Amino acid sequence: LVLIDVSGSMERYARLLLAFLHAATRRAGRRDVFAFGTQLTDLTPAFRIADTDAMLGAAGEAIADFAGGTRLGASLAELRRHHARRLTGRRTLVLVISDGLDTGEPEMLERELLWLKRHSRRVLWLNPLLRYEGYAPLARGAAVLHRHADAMLAVHNLSALEQLASSLAALMRCGR
Repeated sequence: LVLIDVSGSMERYARLLLAFLHAATRRAGRRDVFAFGTQLTDLTPAFRIADTDAMLGAAGEAIADFAGGTRLGASLAELRRHHARRLTGRRTLVLVISDGLDTGEPEMLERELLWLKRHSRRVLWLNPLLRYEGYAPLARGAAVLHRHADAMLAVHNLSALEQLASSLAALMRCGR
């Protein structure tokens, strides 16, 4: 399960990461992809398109709040209410791709992340801000994500993406 932040602060990364994830997870038996900004958008139908450029076009058309704000807690609540039964389970690996600059209530984000952790195998936070030496998750949303993620991984350059692809492949082999 992939949850990718498409807010204004993530705009420079979102398209690149969507393209990367499309290619990196192409062989996965099942992948569910959602974008979040101020609302949750199901990109799973777009990810079924084989051509990456066509997928990006379809995703762009589907995302109404691209480069807007970030409300991860509300998006996770919507995911739980409308999609939890088919998306979560003991084998589900959740990738939350975000800088953690959430404008929603931290209490809601905390509650929803606790629920997500109880109903999935692992929650990994993929954070492009790890490119900065001395980065610390001080923003309210980032602090909550940091407390509840099983790991925080960098996604800001090609080397980090290659390492992520290898790690994902290994995790998917272990989960079978």
